Amino acid sequence: PEWTHGRQVALWFEFRTQRPSTFLLHHSPLQVEEGSAKPQLRVYLWNGQLNVTHHYAQYEETVTVSKGLNHDTWHKVSLSLDAESGELGVSVDERYNQTMGLLAFSEGTAREGYREGRVISIVSVGGFSPEALQENTHFVGCIREIHFHDTAMGQFTPQVFAQAEVEL
Repeated sequence: PEWTHGRQVALWFEFRTQRPSTFLLHHSPLQVEEGSAKPQLRVYLWNGQLNVTHHYAQYEETVTVSKGLNHDTWHKVSLSLDAESGELGVSVDERYNQTMGLLAFSEGTAREGYREGRVISIVSVGGFSPEALQENTHFVGCIREIHFHDTAMGQFTPQVFAQAEVEL
């Protein structure tokens, strides 16, 4: 998905796992212009809590939502980022909601960085990205119903480059 000026991008998915700390999703641009910051969004469980970390230049900000998400029951996660206001919204099971105004936008240059235009990005789900796994472990569990929505494009399905299904 493209996170550019004046747009709100959202994604949602469902997961279940027994691991208290595990990687769920990582979003980053495929390439950025030389000298530009590389925005990243990481979604992971840490001690059973959902953490969403937005990284841009020297700013790394984390929203923590809910707890006890590692009991092998389905949970729905919804994320949204408004590329103009810099608001990151996170919801778990449509009951636990948290919104954070990101300092990368209010104090940093993220608004201008996202304004630069169309950026092709990669969304890694469940452990496909080596850089996303530096701090997290591979996902063991199930992830389903991954959806993206862009205010300009509506709901869309990204191209899948690799996937694995495991029968237990």
